[in-house]
Amino acid sequence: ALLRAWTERQCASLAPIFARRAAAGAHRECHGDLHLQNLLWRDGKIVAFDALEFDRKLRDVDVVSETAFLAMDLRAHGRTVLAYELLNRYLEVGGDYEGVDVLLFYLVYRALVRAKVAAIKRTQSAADGHDAERYLATALELRSPKKPLLVITRGLSGSGKTFVTDALVSRLPAIRVRSDLERKRLHGLTASARTGSALGAGLYAAAASRRTYAALAEIADRLLCNGQNAIVDATFLRRRERLEFMQVAAANAARFAILDCTASPAELRRRVEERALKGRDASEADLAVLEHQLVTEEPLDRAERRHAVTVDTERGFRPADLAARLRAA
Repeated sequence: ALLRAWTERQCASLAPIFARRAAAGAHRECHGDLHLQNLLWRDGKIVAFDALEFDRKLRDVDVVSETAFLAMDLRAHGRTVLAYELLNRYLEVGGDYEGVDVLLFYLVYRALVRAKVAAIKRTQSAADGHDAERYLATALELRSPKKPLLVITRGLSGSGKTFVTDALVSRLPAIRVRSDLERKRLHGLTASARTGSALGAGLYAAAASRRTYAALAEIADRLLCNGQNAIVDATFLRRRERLEFMQVAAANAARFAILDCTASPAELRRRVEERALKGRDASEADLAVLEHQLVTEEPLDRAERRHAVTVDTERGFRPADLAARLRAA
């Protein structure tokens, strides 16, 4: 009864969003039945099989629904780490953060589909009935998300913000949004595109940075509003930027933490130079950017330090312990 009432309310409130996404092309011809029993490992790759080939209408679904099916099944089988790696990869590559508005619905819906299939199998054979119970329990857990947490990073270029948050997304768990990627997405560029933007110009002009932080705030707000923990990976060297995100958390009755990443200036310079030589990272920050940051950064004030968890990335860290400290911040 609880799940029926929740589903009916969600269907009614999300109807305009469903229609808008369908009109915008979010519906694609997908697999249609993308759960763990329809995947295998072959020649070093994951291969999906047994798609719903008999009816294209059943395969023509919102790509978030398709992604949510596998994420839900991973979670139901105790692989939440993999579930969040999948969700983060989908959102990071495609930028479909508007899809977060329907993600929770599709996660619950797909859990109920698997529960129904398992229940039918149980009536037709001596199949184990635990599957139906597991999927129902997953649906109930998903429909009642805990109070969300917003984590913003703070740190100079080369301080290891992305490296640290790589280890946290699956352990909090959370959806991460990176300023380096969204900055380029706003300008129609791929993550690996190089613009040669000088300090304070091009992609790094003041107006471009304000636009980037506004986009990050909008995404964070959407994630929190939909019950998802969020990590925003950006430098956050200015107090006003940090305050804006603290207000985003407050507006969503969410918990708030600042992940303060540090390293010595010598190590920062070494990392920035090494990263620039490799040219594989989305960040284009060079030594000129770093030197400017070193003299213009605004340290955390007393109020901010109450929310801060500091990690010295030269000394290493234990991801599980760091995740626990952030949840308790």
